[in-house]
Amino acid sequence: MLKKSVALFIAIVMSLSVCVTAYAETTPYGEVSEAAVSSSETIAEKADALKCYSLSDPDALLSENTYSYDEMIAYLIESGFTPVEAYEYMGPRPVETRSSRIEYQIVALDTAVVKRLYKLTPKFRMHLEYRNGSSSPSRIVGLSNPQISTAKGAKCAFEGDVFYELYDGRSFYCDYSGKLYKDGQPKAVTGEIGVGENITVSISVTNGNGYITDVYESANYYSSSLDA
Repeated sequence: MLKKSVALFIAIVMSLSVCVTAYAETTPYGEVSEAAVSSSETIAEKADALKCYSLSDPDALLSENTYSYDEMIAYLIESGFTPVEAYEYMGPRPVETRSSRIEYQIVALDTAVVKRLYKLTPKFRMHLEYRNGSSSPSRIVGLSNPQISTAKGAKCAFEGDVFYELYDGRSFYCDYSGKLYKDGQPKAVTGEIGVGENITVSISVTNGNGYITDVYESANYYSSSLDA
């Protein structure tokens, strides 16, 4: 995604940020507000439709394809999120230094095929640190917004737990276990972690019916190109 495609949205987003940030500050990140409860199914569906890169794509983490905080907010709003939903999805603005910046990319891990019909793809929002002047990241500094996307295969919904751990600045692990249903609306979760941290988040499904099977999958990611 070219950064120019969202540049026109940033001025509008910044004008909204004061009032929306005031709202966001009343809801600690990681907790669920009433607005998030009422709209979480919609947020999950919108998030699943966002463009993402496979981690096997060599261009996935190039700065020209990633998003700054404001660019990501603008892209979310362009993709149908309300400003409140966009800021809840992103959480607090990152702390940056004079020598580095934080950018974001939505990434997909390997897809698992279940019963030949259903396809499960773990997705995360990856937080990346770039040294100023560099187009490639120096390390991964966070993971958040996990999803188990089922959009590539026959219609189904995943309900269960997702565990992930960011070992260091270049590698992480995740596994997920739960049930597949023919119908249902998964709820969105945040679950942000930093280097050396891990978390288990539970993805629940509203109106889940038509049990298919239990599932368990795991995946590792490692990049020797990151100097961590």
